[in-house]
Order: sequence, then C-alpha cells, then structure tokens
Amino acid sequence: MEKHSATSKVELTPQQEAMLAKWSYVYRFSSLLV
Repeated sequence: MEKHSATSKVELTPQQEAMLAKWSYVYRFSSLLV
C-alpha cells in the first residue's frame, strides 16, 4: 500500500480513507476558487 506516503504508518479504515479523500478533494477545489 504505497498510496499515501504521509499516512503509510497509520492504518486507515475504508471510511477514514474515503473521508480523507473527500476532504483533500474539497480542499483542492476550494483552493482553486480563492
């Protein structure tokens, strides 16, 4: 599992991974609007 280099040490549940992906997407999208 080399997807997340920053969180490779932490075991993420599918729910947490989905939430993390959602918020990273929201953060990227909102940063484009500013």
